[in-house]
Amino acid sequence: MKRTSNSRSSLFLIELIIAILFFSLVSAVCLRAFARSHILTENARDLNAALMHVESTAELLRAGESVETQTFYSSSWDTCEEKKAAYMITVKEKDASDEDSGTDGLTTYQITARQLNNGRKIYSLNVTCHTPYSIKEAAGHE
Repeated sequence: MKRTSNSRSSLFLIELIIAILFFSLVSAVCLRAFARSHILTENARDLNAALMHVESTAELLRAGESVETQTFYSSSWDTCEEKKAAYMITVKEKDASDEDSGTDGLTTYQITARQLNNGRKIYSLNVTCHTPYSIKEAAGHE
């Protein structure tokens, strides 16, 4: 009789070990899914903030305003100084040799948002703006 109870308890113990292993595997998969979703959320937040700041810079250029060639942002996308920055937006005027740049009073700018710790490009936008001639330049072209 003792043999039967020992075999039943060892069978129960094996079943319990298998159940614990199964739940451990499932929890590892769930933990990995939550970690991946956290990374995707951070990337989406960065893309959204970069998009807003790049488009804002593009609208300033289209309005004829002058913008800084480099602007630094903290991890919460607030402007800050370079040594505290996590992100950077650069504005680069394309050369006249590039396509559609510098012809007929048009200037093309490339606005790029980057993450500073790994250099990853978050978002980039090419903007072509009309640069009106000043009165002095117009008098020289007559």
